[in-house]
Amino acid sequence: MLDKTSQPPARTVRATTRVGTAVFAAALVVSLSVGLPRPTVASAAPARAVAPAAVMPTAVAVNGLVVIPGKNQLTATWAGVPGAAEYRVLVAAKSSMAGATSVTTTKTTAVVTGLKTPKTYWVRVVAGASVSKKVKVKTSKASTGRGTVTGVSRAGSNAVQITWKRFKVGTSIDVRLSWDNKPLVDNQKARYVEVTGLPITATSTVLTIPEGYQRLIGSTTGNPAYLRLVPHNGPRSRNGKIAFGWPSARQAYGTQLRVATFNVTDQAARRSGPVPDWSSSRGAVANSVRLANPDVLMVQEASRVHVTVNGQDVTQDQDLINLLSGEWTVAWNPPPSGQSSWPSNQVYYRASKFDLLASGQFQFSSLVNADWSRNSDRFFAWAQLRVKATGEVMFAVSAHLQGDDSGTNRRQLRRDLVAALNSRLSQLNPRGYPVVVGGDFNVNFGGMIPSGFADAPQDMIDAGYVSAASADSRTNITRSSSNSGFPSKPRSYTYVGSRIDYLFLKNTGGPLAYTNQMVLNSNGTFNSAYYGSDHNLQWSQITLGS
Repeated sequence: MLDKTSQPPARTVRATTRVGTAVFAAALVVSLSVGLPRPTVASAAPARAVAPAAVMPTAVAVNGLVVIPGKNQLTATWAGVPGAAEYRVLVAAKSSMAGATSVTTTKTTAVVTGLKTPKTYWVRVVAGASVSKKVKVKTSKASTGRGTVTGVSRAGSNAVQITWKRFKVGTSIDVRLSWDNKPLVDNQKARYVEVTGLPITATSTVLTIPEGYQRLIGSTTGNPAYLRLVPHNGPRSRNGKIAFGWPSARQAYGTQLRVATFNVTDQAARRSGPVPDWSSSRGAVANSVRLANPDVLMVQEASRVHVTVNGQDVTQDQDLINLLSGEWTVAWNPPPSGQSSWPSNQVYYRASKFDLLASGQFQFSSLVNADWSRNSDRFFAWAQLRVKATGEVMFAVSAHLQGDDSGTNRRQLRRDLVAALNSRLSQLNPRGYPVVVGGDFNVNFGGMIPSGFADAPQDMIDAGYVSAASADSRTNITRSSSNSGFPSKPRSYTYVGSRIDYLFLKNTGGPLAYTNQMVLNSNGTFNSAYYGSDHNLQWSQITLGS
């Protein structure tokens, strides 16, 4: 403190906040959660004489003073004093506070610029008779640290909150957001949005996902938002590690049901690939279904290829019906005569819980004009069910879309199939009953980009569907939904696993939980008693919304 009246008068400087106003790129909305108002550019009040120590009360203090140095500036924050109309930030090159610079503000944070680097300073805050302790800092040219993200949490619809440890050096912070980690790694500015100029004292910020990104990483998609901190110290910056998290799912309500989708692997594919023959893995497929215990099950690739089971000749689909009979009933319409073995989609339901009102199956080649000589025909099966206990009506749909076989880009065909499926469902469901679509869409949502192409899952979101993976509770989300090559252990990903198997909901109360089901041994390998397909069963606890 200044305790001599003969000391040089305090110098007056202009208080600035070169932190600046946050830039809302691509309509990104940001709110700071640092508990402090944003500083604004303002001129300091004229220099004032600092009261002698003898008249300064010591019983009252300005608490919580934190000072973060940067290049040619420092940022100070402190706890507010009840009744204080303004605060003076004193910055001096001497411990005695002689020759202190005085910056006046009505906020509880201030940026003092025009300092030398590197140089040691002492900082104190005064509010009337209240005085803080002195804090010693040294301005630095050094870059800031990478920063440690402490969490990415849900912050409401289409919003996430990112928190981090306070930086020790720096001038400001940027936060970048993208649908994938790659644009952040490769610094692809066209494929991320950025909030700039957060104060270096900030430890948290809430980001609302821009409208153009909501079909990719919004609350209904089940996909995470990827984030990166970029702290600055003057012209120097350093990228932090990539973090990720999900926005909040919408509030679920109404009658609860468990729905599942399962690609059980066609017997013809088993004979030419690494997946065990149906006769040896059929029990594991049935065990997986019983473990999930769904009320409604959408099945793909239960083909009409003949297999020998216990010395009996039977088709794969009929054998699955036999395995699950007594617990689940199939809503089955035999494929037209002369059709290939490929119509392999089925809808199963618990007859104890539902009445079957109607069911059917559609061949995509009858709905979509495409070059089917270059593409294998696909199908979707549907069932209209009524809940016995409540009278609620719903539709369940099992779909299987084209993959990019042999390097052929079939993206547009998948989109056409989704359009055809939803067009036919609109005819079947004019009253807008709840719809659950489960299936193998043959495309990974994580590989999609907003500035490039769209694909079938985005079109489902655009059509008003909600991914069941958007539930606030997710299990095994860092593992792939399929196991190409039938590996002994599940593939793990740094962020989120590849997902080509989906459960989409429309006109429902929303999902409560989502599970990418797998059973592992203690050494991390798949348990053979449940590992009967190169896809994992996916199930979700949902609500109908009535």
